[in-house]
Amino acid sequence: MGGTSHSDVFKTIQDMNIKDVNKVIFMCFSDMYSDIEEVIGKYPIMKRLPTYWLHTTNAKKLQGVGGTSIYM
Repeated sequence: MGGTSHSDVFKTIQDMNIKDVNKVIFMCFSDMYSDIEEVIGKYPIMKRLPTYWLHTTNAKKLQGVGGTSIYM
């Protein structure tokens, strides 16, 4: 059922003030049972970063967050 929050991770990335998003990628290892869909929109940098969501085949399907899903 999850319970992890990704908000602090996204805030930390936002606070890094990344100038060149082509030099950074975001990789997330998770079952995706967290607040990703609810909080990602609060952090505009997350829509600009190349993002890879690495998760198991029984992970929650993300809607509207962008990035590439890779199933393990």
